[in-house]
Amino acid sequence: MLQKQLQIQRLRRVYVWELPVRIYHWINVLVMLTLIATGFFIANPLALQSQHEATGKFTMGWFRYIHFAAAYIFFFNYLFRLYWSFAGNKYANWKQFIPTNFKFIKDLWTIFKVDILMLKRNQEHVAVGHNAMAGFIYFFAFLASLVQIFTGFGLYASTSTWWFPKLFAWVPAILGGDILTRQVHHWTMWFFILFMVIHVYLVFYHDYIEGRGEMSSMVAINSWKKRNLKRLRQKRLQLTYKLIPKKLPQMILQQNKILVLGIGNYLMGDEGVGVHVANRMQEQGLLPGVEIVDGGTGGFHLLEYFETNETVILIDATLDNNPNGTIRLIQPRFAQDFPKAMSTHDIGLKDMVCSLQLLGKMPKIHLFVVSIESLQQQGIELTEEIENIVPELIDKITELINKLHSQEFEEKSTIVYG
Repeated sequence: MLQKQLQIQRLRRVYVWELPVRIYHWINVLVMLTLIATGFFIANPLALQSQHEATGKFTMGWFRYIHFAAAYIFFFNYLFRLYWSFAGNKYANWKQFIPTNFKFIKDLWTIFKVDILMLKRNQEHVAVGHNAMAGFIYFFAFLASLVQIFTGFGLYASTSTWWFPKLFAWVPAILGGDILTRQVHHWTMWFFILFMVIHVYLVFYHDYIEGRGEMSSMVAINSWKKRNLKRLRQKRLQLTYKLIPKKLPQMILQQNKILVLGIGNYLMGDEGVGVHVANRMQEQGLLPGVEIVDGGTGGFHLLEYFETNETVILIDATLDNNPNGTIRLIQPRFAQDFPKAMSTHDIGLKDMVCSLQLLGKMPKIHLFVVSIESLQQQGIELTEEIENIVPELIDKITELINKLHSQEFEEKSTIVYG
């Protein structure tokens, strides 16, 4: 089996989108949708049939009123964003949007090749906040916003009684009249429609593919407080933060994951502790470079997982003479090194290990075993004593994964956690 070199990445949390930026973003979304909807009606009104006199209807008037009110909100929201490009953090700064150095231009070309031309499929350009391409496109979006502001208020100036819209009365004169001004205003609206469609698609795409919280971090409302790294893995993802890679030493793996495999019968109480742990680690989802699998009662259907991973972390329960809830870490090399188990799933697991040895595909196995007192009748709940050690067991597994990533793990035959 071919081996490949992999850069293992850990994720740390960085405060990217400040609350004012998120407020600006969602106000802009609502206002632009309002402007587009009312703008379409103003440009091509519906033939609304009614028995009432036209003087008793104010449909177009209400659409124009809503359109102009949204335009004022759009304008002052735009001014606030310009201010925040100087007052906000570095991810909101104007330098994120305008090429000011050669590195920005170089990043533009790299992202163009990777994301658009797809010339380097195995390369990922990692950026915190907006990448160079996104920032540059936002710069054009800001320019398009100016076009909408000038042409929109220019068209409104002739019918407005307030002094502010009249400041833009010169715009139609420069463009040769209201007809061309209205056309420019309308074309620019289509630019924003196209921009919004592509923007939403790319946000969902990168949030799903890269898993760094691009979308969710903009959705969140509350700020996040820093916590100990150990506690981070026990807490749900805090959405205000975008996840970015933190470089760690490289490892040579047959595949791109460490396999965490929970073994046990989920329907037999404490015997299924391995499956319970695997499921909870899947829910937390905070371990990059790791595949977590519910292995059930084991057997040869798991053979593929062992063949395609150089490192496997097993979690299982066992009946032995140790106190209930004792956690041990074992590095078994042969089938007979596995401890006494409590049900028939032990037979399939040991047979599979023997097969792997014969095939010469035996991975490095790290086995966490949890001592239980007795077999239970059918039930999916863990006893209180075993339930209480699950967070500690997840911590130990996470600690082992970090050591394996950083190549700091020291092999011992058995480690007993007190």
